[in-house]
Amino acid sequence: MSAPAAAGRNRCGTRLAISPIRPLPVCHRPDAGVPIVVNARIDTFLPTGGIPAPERLAETVGRGRLYRDAGADCVYPIGVRDRHDLATLVEELPGPVNGNTGEGLDLATLRELGVARVSYGPRIYRAALAELRSAVQALV
Repeated sequence: MSAPAAAGRNRCGTRLAISPIRPLPVCHRPDAGVPIVVNARIDTFLPTGGIPAPERLAETVGRGRLYRDAGADCVYPIGVRDRHDLATLVEELPGPVNGNTGEGLDLATLRELGVARVSYGPRIYRAALAELRSAVQALV
């Protein structure tokens, strides 16, 4: 049986060679004694992902299914900003989907859409840093 394959794009936007996604290592087993979650990040919605907007949903679903087939516990389509896109991914991807908070995607909305795991990214860090800068400038 052949391994599933995934294709990506490099920074220039050209297709990379298709390469197999290998099943996760043996250390990722429920009986291994170490509670981990493999959260497969999918960069198709990021500007650097190189995927044209009309192709992003289909590409993300395809990659997500491959990652789940390879043993990922959860898929993380980072950078999804549109409620409809995220709802479609939750519906079409098998298993849990990780979502980002952001404008129009607060925790209540993510819960309503069926998102299983939430990431805040650097938002809290950036907000704290901005407050620190303001405080320091006020002292100077």
